Amino acid sequence: MYLSKLTGRTLLTRQETADQLRVSVALLKKWGAECRGIPFIKIGRNVRYRQSDIDRYLDEHTEKIEEVLS
Repeated sequence: MYLSKLTGRTLLTRQETADQLRVSVALLKKWGAECRGIPFIKIGRNVRYRQSDIDRYLDEHTEKIEEVLS
């Protein structure tokens, strides 16, 4: 995990993101290739994810009990 001193944003590696979401790195790569999933930043060859983008993705993909039951 990297906290940018310039922006104050937390950037995570692909492995850290996969660990946090409990998915494989391969799945994150697949989502990236298919232009879906969590937005990421390319810094040279490195891929980084903003913690805020991960949190937003989780919020947008959280199903409410009422929605599941109907």
